[in-house]
Amino acid sequence: MNILSSYRRTRFFLLVNITGLAIGLAASIMLILFVVNELSYDRHFAGSDRIVRLNTAMDKKGEIKYFSTNLGIAYSELPKKIAGIASAVRLFPNGKTELIYETEYFQFRGFRGKF
Repeated sequence: MNILSSYRRTRFFLLVNITGLAIGLAASIMLILFVVNELSYDRHFAGSDRIVRLNTAMDKKGEIKYFSTNLGIAYSELPKKIAGIASAVRLFPNGKTELIYETEYFQFRGFRGKF
């Protein structure tokens, strides 16, 4: 049985098959591009295998959340105390960050201006 003559009789199935193939290929290409982009993050820096991110873990009623906001002393003291750290960079988030520990209250307002 000739496949092309079969598709001539059923043009609707030909349209469905080609549309499905196009959507599948597009989704596959987008997924591959996303994965390649995620794996190449910070790879253009020299010594990219040594770049790490310091996170703060907060345990709130058994649910652990991670934040990139840390105390400023961590960035000045860690390179002095740990031999493998060459330097540290502090990132400032936009908005407001609050930290309450027992009776102490700390508040940080992030940068909201233009560079």
